Amino acid sequence: MKILLSLIVGLCMAGHAQSLSLSATNVSISSLSLSGLSSVGWLSLGGSYQTNVFFSNLSTGDNDLLAVPTGMKAYVHALTCGITNQSGIAAYVEVKTNGVYYPLNISSTVTTNTAALFGSDLTIVIFDAGETVAINTAANGLNATISAVVFPATIPAKTAKVFTVVAGDNVVYTCPVGKQAVPFLGSMMLPQRTPNLVSINRSGISQTYIYYLVPNGGSTGPGNRLAWRTNLGNNASLGSGYSVLNAGDSVVINCSANTSGQTLLFGPIYEY
Repeated sequence: MKILLSLIVGLCMAGHAQSLSLSATNVSISSLSLSGLSSVGWLSLGGSYQTNVFFSNLSTGDNDLLAVPTGMKAYVHALTCGITNQSGIAAYVEVKTNGVYYPLNISSTVTTNTAALFGSDLTIVIFDAGETVAINTAANGLNATISAVVFPATIPAKTAKVFTVVAGDNVVYTCPVGKQAVPFLGSMMLPQRTPNLVSINRSGISQTYIYYLVPNGGSTGPGNRLAWRTNLGNNASLGSGYSVLNAGDSVVINCSANTSGQTLLFGPIYEY
């Protein structure tokens, strides 16, 4: 059975509306399932396993939680934090790659004796081999438990990540030659178009972001601009949703400054 996934993207942000129509694409659900993508969930993937780790009384600063093994990827489906002292603790989730920590969501405060589910932006992140899921805390005393599915890196599910942002156009992802890229709902592995292109601003200053969906062979311009946001404040994020990409199509974010502390994400996507 086949379904038709429309590539008409419409969104309204900051009082503006834009739409862009690309060619429609037939996606065979059976072929995706044979490639490892199944609607019954992550644990149906061959060679995958569930892991759950608890950390008590984390120290101020960066704390490593889960290192992704060689030859594997990981999807974090729950990161819950709590404290037992008498004051709130601000924290945010990070990814460590090549020894450097980058933000994956905005800072939130965990209050006393209240469990907090952390990192809404984590629902779009697949961590690659060699990356480490981490959390930054503003004070001692945070407790955390992390649950994740670890699966073989040969399965073509991924999240594109940009950690070094330039002032101007940043190509976050380009669909490879001979492939299609299907964004999917991370918790259920079903095709989706909820926010999956995200910019995270922890740079200390306000930033302007412009989102583009550029067809194969094209370039950024008013005709493929889909969203924009001026003066996105520090400790804030902006998300937008996109559907199937064909070979050569790109998602691009134009940033107003190259200040460190910004992360750009697109995913999760399945290339087939």
